[in-house]
Amino acid sequence: MNVLIIDTNKDMSPPENTTLTQGLETQINQLVDKFYGRVHSDERLGVIFEKEITGTWDEHLETMKAFWRSVLLKTREYQGRPVPKHQKLKSITTEDFVRWLSLFRLTANEVFNPEYAQKAIHNAENIASSLWLSVNEDPFKTPPNWATLN
Repeated sequence: MNVLIIDTNKDMSPPENTTLTQGLETQINQLVDKFYGRVHSDERLGVIFEKEITGTWDEHLETMKAFWRSVLLKTREYQGRPVPKHQKLKSITTEDFVRWLSLFRLTANEVFNPEYAQKAIHNAENIASSLWLSVNEDPFKTPPNWATLN
């Protein structure tokens, strides 16, 4: 079974600084709203997400905000299991992952300062690799080098 790969060295949470943490939480919320707005509007990704999301987009956005806060700030508030949810998506392609990451990079660079944007992008690339592995049936395949694909 594949596991979610998250580099703990890419923690964005500032130590013991509540004001800065709240600022990052606000930026993560902006990232999610803007990024998933782009995903929803994308002619390929929007169709995939629209078909697969359980509940409303607003509910999905709240789940994604908790997920990204858990990833980037280590809040541990997200308790879901993203890999099984993505394993059933047999129609998604490497190009879909590339498009998803392209939109994520664009949005992270708009929302965060350069240092935090790179940390968020690094985590997103690791997540893409984990999810890519979960939808590919060949356990010997190696995920693409996302940093070189746009």
